Amino acid sequence: MNDRMSGGVGAGLLPCPFCGGEGRLSKPTCRPDTPYNPADRLFPIVRCQDCNAEAWGSDENYDGSTARAAWNRRVSLTAATPFIRDASVGGET
Repeated sequence: MNDRMSGGVGAGLLPCPFCGGEGRLSKPTCRPDTPYNPADRLFPIVRCQDCNAEAWGSDENYDGSTARAAWNRRVSLTAATPFIRDASVGGET
């Protein structure tokens, strides 16, 4: 693992919300003052190592905290239950 990647439970990442796999944090690969390279990105990403689900962070967030927060955000089942129930009966209440 290089200095641009960290991940897993030790990095404060929850399991993937879709498959339960391990998320890995990839930090930005450039800075605003570097020459343009289409392979570089200015934002961090957390990516599942199993299903490739992603959560992107904010531009110029070099410690990856915004991607980590987006990855770890979950909807409570209590809040989602009315939507799940409505979808199962055709969306009508």
